[in-house]
Amino acid sequence: MKDFTIPADGTMTDIVRNARTFEQMRSGLRAHLGIESETDALYAKHPEPVAEPTREEVTSSLTARAASDTAFRIVYPHQNDRFEIWGSSQKDLDEKEQRIKSLYRR
Repeated sequence: MKDFTIPADGTMTDIVRNARTFEQMRSGLRAHLGIESETDALYAKHPEPVAEPTREEVTSSLTARAASDTAFRIVYPHQNDRFEIWGSSQKDLDEKEQRIKSLYRR
């Protein structure tokens, strides 16, 4: 069986020890190993913050859901896997529960 690990040399150990941030360590190791990637630019960009929903948006979405889905059930199809399902009737919940449980029977 082939070993897929690269043995660390003194330079790599120094890069890891002297790095103050993850980005410094990552860029130092990539430069040392000669690895270039198009995704480097993606990692360097910070995502723009997402606006939090307003109280009115949350309230209206809860009201719409409460009007259409009046039945609720908690399902444990396998060990500690937990699903909270909502539906318009008990029959709807039974169908959803059977679909979830069928995923675990494979």
